[in-house]
Amino acid sequence: MPDSERALYDRRHIAVRTVLGFYDAGAPPCAPDDRMREMGVRRALHAAHAVATLALLATGVLIEFPELRGLLLGGFGRQVAELHSSAGIAFLAAPALALVVAGRSLLGEARRRLVGPVVPVRKAHGGATLATGVILAATGVLLWFDRALSTPVLDATVAIHVVSAWALVVDLVLHLVAIVARRVRVSRPSAAVQSRRAA
Repeated sequence: MPDSERALYDRRHIAVRTVLGFYDAGAPPCAPDDRMREMGVRRALHAAHAVATLALLATGVLIEFPELRGLLLGGFGRQVAELHSSAGIAFLAAPALALVVAGRSLLGEARRRLVGPVVPVRKAHGGATLATGVILAATGVLLWFDRALSTPVLDATVAIHVVSAWALVVDLVLHLVAIVARRVRVSRPSAAVQSRRAA
């Protein structure tokens, strides 16, 4: 690949991965074809996980507020609960599949984002996302076996699950704001580029 084409590819690759939240300047370089394959797989899994997360939040709100469910749907409590469980399976499956497909890359990136030289806000966001996801997954799995739990344990599990879900809503809003901010930053030419264009 000529140097000019490689430079153009690298700029586009960094822009796309930045918008998607995948780019890390400290990541080791790899061949363009490998980058594109990795980006495609991770983008698909990220999208699947995002859809599952939104489905969990939507159905979770309907489960938590039955009056709202009755107003919007007129009932269907059992179907909503089943959809919530199905979305939970997808929520667990997407990151598990991602680890199978690109485990070394993902773990390395997670380590860099959590303990590496990363902006503190981004590090806090990554840690909060990971912690919230783990807590929701753990409590969600426990709630699949609710009949085996004692009443105090069940009540505590439900409470933790609900609080974590609301924390996920806040985290999701911050995540979307960060994506928009990165998109604006990537699409806006730097001062040096603007000066070259003016010249």
